[in-house]
Amino acid sequence: MSVKLPFSQFQAFANQLAWNQLGRDYSTGKSIEVTEKINVRVLRATWSPTDERLFFIHEGILYIEEDDLSNIKYFPGMDLYSQSYNYTGSGLVTLSDIAYKGLLSSTDLNKWSDVNEFLLPACARGNQSFAFGHFVSEVLPDIAAIQDLLEDASNWNAKVITYPLEEWASQLLCIFGIKSSLVSPLPPVSITDFPTYTSYKISGRLYRNNNRDLSIVGLIPSNSNLRTHPHSFESLVVLSRVSAGPSRPMRWINIDECVNLFRQESYGVQASIVDPAVDGPLAFLSAYAKSTKTLFVSAPGSAVYNVLYLTSSPILIALDAISLGHFWEGQLADLRPYGHRIIFIANQLTNKVVQWDIPFSINALPSKNYLNALFKYMVSYRFTMNCERFIATCGNTYISLPLPP
Repeated sequence: MSVKLPFSQFQAFANQLAWNQLGRDYSTGKSIEVTEKINVRVLRATWSPTDERLFFIHEGILYIEEDDLSNIKYFPGMDLYSQSYNYTGSGLVTLSDIAYKGLLSSTDLNKWSDVNEFLLPACARGNQSFAFGHFVSEVLPDIAAIQDLLEDASNWNAKVITYPLEEWASQLLCIFGIKSSLVSPLPPVSITDFPTYTSYKISGRLYRNNNRDLSIVGLIPSNSNLRTHPHSFESLVVLSRVSAGPSRPMRWINIDECVNLFRQESYGVQASIVDPAVDGPLAFLSAYAKSTKTLFVSAPGSAVYNVLYLTSSPILIALDAISLGHFWEGQLADLRPYGHRIIFIANQLTNKVVQWDIPFSINALPSKNYLNALFKYMVSYRFTMNCERFIATCGNTYISLPLPP
């Protein structure tokens, strides 16, 4: 039968733990903090092949990330019994029979993997290695910073927990020189029905990266290679995640129409549509790492990180609207560390926070001459973490660019 458990917000729990600095690289400002060693039970909820969450249970209390609390009614197998969390950050949550059985049949993960302790990210959602964008922009910078701050990661008997690694994730670890000995993927789940719940006893520490932006800067290529070449572009590559199918949101819905129109009106510039997920990051790196005359265009989402991490080229990100005022709000905040490489194009301006999961159409891509001017500006733009923006127009299209220092 189902059971009710007391729950509380995860961040409140994490903040109450004793935190210690793992190490600091004073030359870069990188620093990682870890908590005291704790024994927790992790409840792993798998709702689909591409959607999982990690919830932590400590001393009989289920800790839930704040973002997940607002969406808990959509999670099969879990239901809030008390609404008091709106005011107190705590209440009761009902676990269905299948979730409760998963909780009871736990595995001692330390014994399973022969590791003394694990490192878990200080967010209940956990490292989403099934999602390319989350893995490359969150997991990689964190693990790289941890590796940099350890004298010899292979001799430190602790590993960072991730979800099971796909082939593309293993390729990324190789590309960025992350030692496999530092990563411990969770065991694969044999999925016959959804939802599936599994649980693990874990002895480990939570970690947090105090300056992920700087960790990201250490991984992404600079555009200095572009500056040594003529400031003109010869090919337009539009990224599309058609291979993701219905499991991922469809955003920019008239890509084919825009590219075909650009081909008709921009003689002499090669325009192609590429799905970077088809052949994986190694193939994308091989094709475009040394490209100095390519301008990329993409809807917001995972595809943009292929350009940001595997090339030095600028990228145009298509939106339905460009936010005025506090630009880096909502989901756009995820792109702030890369702002010096990004041009936003959109149909309109708005005072609202921009949501990029809503389907939209772009009227048309800017002309060849306009894109060439944008390319010249971006490859000569000097790096800054400021990321302030200014807005230009091209016909009915609004364009947001980084402001010169």
